[in-house]
Amino acid sequence: MKALHTFLASIGVKNCESLQQLSVKQLGQSRATSSMAYPAFVLLANAVNLNRLEMDCAISWGEGDRIGRAFWREAHHWIESIGRHKGRRDAALDIVALTTKTVSLWYEKPGKTKEALLEGIVVDFRAELRGLL
Repeated sequence: MKALHTFLASIGVKNCESLQQLSVKQLGQSRATSSMAYPAFVLLANAVNLNRLEMDCAISWGEGDRIGRAFWREAHHWIESIGRHKGRRDAALDIVALTTKTVSLWYEKPGKTKEALLEGIVVDFRAELRGLL
């Protein structure tokens, strides 16, 4: 997230509005590095034309509701900004895409693929975020 924060701070608000797709490869694996996620999402609030935000990384360990709460803590300014711009409170949920890297190693279950687990995680993730809006 440090790279995303630096990138967004460098391009400025006008250019941030032009962003259409982003892929986050690492949210932060420790308290020291995850501290950059919140300010990065504050800057991302200006990216009101974003069509896809791919979270290609672990967000939190556990099930979808826990992942949703962790994402909310870091990204609520961005989520609310997208909702205001698009006129629908949950509009950001259409933009956020989770990948199999979101499924933490601790959550893997014998006999289930990451893809199968991801389907349930996405449903719970979105339901948790809708509840927090």
